[in-house]
Amino acid sequence: MTRLPAGAIVAVASSAVLLFALEPFVAKVLLPRMGGSPATWNTCVMVFQALLLAGYWYSALLARVDDLKRAIQSHIALVTISIVAWPFSTRLLWSDPPVGWPAVVWIATATAAAVGLPFILLSATSPLIQVWLARTAPHRNVHRLYAVSSAASVGGLVGYVAVIEPWVGVARQSLLLLVAYTLAMLVTLAFAWTLTEAAPAAVATATTLEARGPKAWRPIFWLALATAASGTLYAVNTYVTTDIAAFPLLWVIPLALFLLAFAYGYSRFAERHLDALLGVALLVVGAALVNSLWFTAMVPTWFDLALALCALTMAVAGLAAELARTRPAADHLPAYYSIICIGGVLAGVLSVVVLPWAWSTLAALATSAGAIPEYPVALWLALALIAGSRGDRRSRLFVVVVAAMVIVAVVVPARTSRATILFEARNFFGTVRVQHDAQLNARVFRHGTTVHGLQRLDHPDAPAGYYHRDSPIGLLIAATTPRRVLVLGLGVGTLAAYAQPGDRYTFLEIDPLVARIADDPRWFSHVSAARSKGVTVDVQIGDARLLAARFPDQSFDLIVMDAFASDSVPVHLLTLEALDLYRRKLTPAGAIAINVSNRFFDFVPVLVGAAEARRFGWAVAEREGLHPTEFSSSWFVLTATRSGALAAGLHGDDWQRTGIAPRTPWTDDRANLLGALRLWRVPDR
Repeated sequence: MTRLPAGAIVAVASSAVLLFALEPFVAKVLLPRMGGSPATWNTCVMVFQALLLAGYWYSALLARVDDLKRAIQSHIALVTISIVAWPFSTRLLWSDPPVGWPAVVWIATATAAAVGLPFILLSATSPLIQVWLARTAPHRNVHRLYAVSSAASVGGLVGYVAVIEPWVGVARQSLLLLVAYTLAMLVTLAFAWTLTEAAPAAVATATTLEARGPKAWRPIFWLALATAASGTLYAVNTYVTTDIAAFPLLWVIPLALFLLAFAYGYSRFAERHLDALLGVALLVVGAALVNSLWFTAMVPTWFDLALALCALTMAVAGLAAELARTRPAADHLPAYYSIICIGGVLAGVLSVVVLPWAWSTLAALATSAGAIPEYPVALWLALALIAGSRGDRRSRLFVVVVAAMVIVAVVVPARTSRATILFEARNFFGTVRVQHDAQLNARVFRHGTTVHGLQRLDHPDAPAGYYHRDSPIGLLIAATTPRRVLVLGLGVGTLAAYAQPGDRYTFLEIDPLVARIADDPRWFSHVSAARSKGVTVDVQIGDARLLAARFPDQSFDLIVMDAFASDSVPVHLLTLEALDLYRRKLTPAGAIAINVSNRFFDFVPVLVGAAEARRFGWAVAEREGLHPTEFSSSWFVLTATRSGALAAGLHGDDWQRTGIAPRTPWTDDRANLLGALRLWRVPDR
């Protein structure tokens, strides 16, 4: 079989590298304007899947042009337009969403308008090169270029996270990507032009291949396989970005594994060992499915995460291998890739649009174990398709056993759980639950897997969680007795328990579902109790930084930031520009208290660097959770003046003021979140 020419490999690989460096760039720019929601990435992936489909449709249309020179000239015209428009169109990514626009609609609109045309042209490169190359040499195994594209895509993702994001600001990233895009298109067009010498053979080759179209049932099978593969990616994305953090490293890991698995599925090795591959995929996916419904609470987080990523890899590899085995002749590849992409779009719409809307209905049907999330549902679909592809008796028996375990897990209440779900719902910002903990005799509020607040039923007026009266924030409030308080992040409104008659507490919360729960005395009563004793409690919905900018200067005695205990980190709230904004809103003796309690990130060195850069006084205090309803917490306090530090008691023994090496502070243009990861340090520039 004729080897693939180097020019084709370079053209496809360079386009794929850029294509998948562009994805995290767009999501990174949009993320602060979406309040740091982990759903931003899944929504971007859905939009990019739709643009990928448009690219395949465009390639199918252009592939029908018999005159290759005319087709390439049309392609050159669109490439030129996209290059000229790039500096102007990408500015839209930095725009704030219009008031009243749903987040999903704005992300889709901004992404498509900003980078839609370049993305479509890049995604069309691989199928166009494959079709044009097949016309000049019918015996070449051109579908191997799909594996080249998938493998090169991983290089684009890793390159963005390891090189571009830590070292280049987002404004310069746009210019860098424009230069790379121009070079990639020049390489593609130069190679395509070399094929024009063999163009006269195209008509005869196309006629020969036209009769070798796919069987009638295969498009449906391809759609099911592609939907299951992409559905598993979306499900694992939701799990990872909710349980760990929403930043490009953890966006990249599942997507990189997805692409590598696809590349492996289309490899010659997978073709030779298909039966063994499907067998291993069955075992790994089945183990992950059973673990997700039975053992998640019993195993360490790292094991749960590792098993989820392994299941994603093996499921996609098995499904991709089946897609490769049933592929059509070369002239039908654009339609074939379009069907695969339609499956990706369908999975995205189900995950991003349909499932959040239907979640409350699903939750109402669930037992105390909670509603079935998309993660085990996606695993089950992949398991069924892999077993069907393998087709032997043992595979069918294995699926029956796993199905029985799934049914038992859903129907039978979890006997080991001490918490009963009282309310559950989901929206763009994630899944929320209100639970009754019988052991603590408390109501507990969870956002994803993170506890964002709780309230004791026997002492409802007592602040709990991070806000216990003996916690650093409790001591700070006792020392300063602030009357006007601004809180970024509502939780269950626990801080309102500190308010006295005549005080004004303003909460800024991006998630309207959280506000609804905190303001409902059926679940939590801190907000309603404060209002009943004469406290003005104002809850405003929207991005905290944008809302904070609207208040007059020197409006608050204390600003409390409690948006970082969760693992979806809104980085834009901790940049130098954000701290400058908060300083203006403080009274001269005021303070900024930041809850830096986090399982995975250490924000203190970054905040020390910011304090030194902006000449803030600072101190940090930690406290172990000594009471059943108290969380271990770390609080970082900034003051603009010495009098503010003295009033806050920051010179006491409980507060640390030295001995912490500062790191480069974050700015709106550059934030090295990877460098704050406790288990992985990337040096600052």
